[in-house]
Amino acid sequence: MNVYSHLIAGRPIAFEDPIFWANLFRSDSLTIEGRVPILASESYLLNSRLNSGRELVAVSFTASERADRQSYEEICDGLLAKG
Repeated sequence: MNVYSHLIAGRPIAFEDPIFWANLFRSDSLTIEGRVPILASESYLLNSRLNSGRELVAVSFTASERADRQSYEEICDGLLAKG
């Protein structure tokens, strides 16, 4: 399934630095191998926000093809249902 990624926070909306994106996403494909528990995620995000040595960036993903949309939504719903 192909998806589009969109920068939604942490940098200006029109930010397009290829070196930054190459460091953030080191390959053309992304594999979701698991989830981080919510409490651990919240702690990491709060610590990252307060640490000047780290940068917090938010990216959203959406299905790129209409045919992939249902599969994509099923994956998202499954991850969200786990809490």
